Amino acid sequence: IAVTDADGNKLTVADPYSYQNAINQGLRGGLVAADELGATPYGRPEDLIMSTLANGNEVMYVATTSEQAVYSIELNPNADADFSDAHVRQFVKGGVTVNSSGNVVPGGAQATYGLGSPDNLAIDEDGNVFVIEDQNPGDICMATDANKDGVAEKLDMFASLGPFGSEPTGFILDPR
Repeated sequence: IAVTDADGNKLTVADPYSYQNAINQGLRGGLVAADELGATPYGRPEDLIMSTLANGNEVMYVATTSEQAVYSIELNPNADADFSDAHVRQFVKGGVTVNSSGNVVPGGAQATYGLGSPDNLAIDEDGNVFVIEDQNPGDICMATDANKDGVAEKLDMFASLGPFGSEPTGFILDPR
């Protein structure tokens, strides 16, 4: 169905079903149509992992490449109703979160240290969240949430792949 106004007039020139144009532009046709209308970007979630916060609630961490951020979604069971609510927090973000030295970790697409494209996530037995990037070089950062409240106090470099074009993936932490 075309994107239209209340009278049925088309609001975009982009064809939301044009897969060929999507291939040529590196985009999906529907995304081009949404951009023409000034729609809110969809956040491009890449990976998620589950853990538990200090208060006993489950938390889901979600890496969003387009925002250079990882969000924590605290799942709060509501015993008085047939539903649950959730609290969404910015867990770490390039250009916002500091490292152990107190310096802000750079954000955005760059070829040096920073958090520009969070892709995969892993968590160790102490609750540290490892954020694996999808860019050159592919950095692996360790986020520390010492008080386990769903917001990391610091984000430090753990490892980096140097060869151009390399991408870390499939990161597994073995407690042994």
